Amino acid sequence: MPGSESEEQFEKVLSLLAEWIKGGIVNIKVDTDGDVDFDLPSEMGELLEAQIPPDLNREDVVSIIESEIPALIGAGLSENAKAWLERRLPDKLEEILDAMTARSGKAVEKLVDAKVTERVLLRKATSVYVVDGLRWKRGTYHLHAGKDRKIDVPHVSLEIRFSRPHSGQVLTLYRSDSTLTGSRKDDISVALELHKEDILQLAKDLEKIAEEQG
Repeated sequence: MPGSESEEQFEKVLSLLAEWIKGGIVNIKVDTDGDVDFDLPSEMGELLEAQIPPDLNREDVVSIIESEIPALIGAGLSENAKAWLERRLPDKLEEILDAMTARSGKAVEKLVDAKVTERVLLRKATSVYVVDGLRWKRGTYHLHAGKDRKIDVPHVSLEIRFSRPHSGQVLTLYRSDSTLTGSRKDDISVALELHKEDILQLAKDLEKIAEEQG
């Protein structure tokens, strides 16, 4: 169970994760509600074969990274880490509340820089939509161009999903298989069809905005 490993094991995993982030192997993600997560690469198993801490297996390390450390960062960035953890820790871990509180400080110190903190705070402060996901596929239109001439027009169908942080969940029942699926009540999706040149221009516009932020 995440949290039950020794301090030495935890600090080893934390140090490895910090190295992988610094090396660009693992990316830090900030989700819609401002919670931190990690984008682990497909070759994670190969990394762990050579670097796995003693007495832990690959599944243990991945669980610590995916379950424990994000929660510790959430606690470390809150106003009261101990109270934050106390509300969320399983009963089995209540006896190590102080140790977990100390771990939250270590996790923030090693993994969270100013930019990540800014992204988290922005998600928690904003009342407008944020981009929650992208999907795309390529296609071609076979179109008339006048005088019986036809041309093939390649394009990308791009779907952008927007979510409003802290907007609450709704359940949707699909009659086909009677399954319930949760989604945010304010989620919206916008579908676009773009030529490659449109995409390149959009990238330039976004790059310009980023440059102006310094």
